[in-house]
Amino acid sequence: MDTEHLIRTLAADAGHRQRPVGTALLLALLLAAPISIALFMSLLGVRPDVRVAMHNPFFDLKFVVTIALAVTAIIVSLHIAQPEASMRGWAWLLLIPVAILALGIAIEMTMPHQRPWLARLIGSNARV
Repeated sequence: MDTEHLIRTLAADAGHRQRPVGTALLLALLLAAPISIALFMSLLGVRPDVRVAMHNPFFDLKFVVTIALAVTAIIVSLHIAQPEASMRGWAWLLLIPVAILALGIAIEMTMPHQRPWLARLIGSNARV
């Protein structure tokens, strides 16, 4: 291969540039978020007792865990999308939402309630 041919080949390849992983992930999230919200609302809807449930301090915990899971998953996804990336040193990020959830469960189980511990473990939303 001569130099002129190499330059022409490289110049031809320069016209096609792949979209960065971060941009592709952002576009996918922007497309998927409204669809998932619409599906959630159409299939499950809003709880009828949402105003009462909002006064429970653990109501906010659901959003905190969901956001923590989303943020850590995005960060790890962006990292492992790179060539030859390793999970070494990054996998601990995925434990953050698990730790938040475990802490919330532990706090809930140690709070005094009128119902017995086993009944609180099962909850009441499963019957809704």
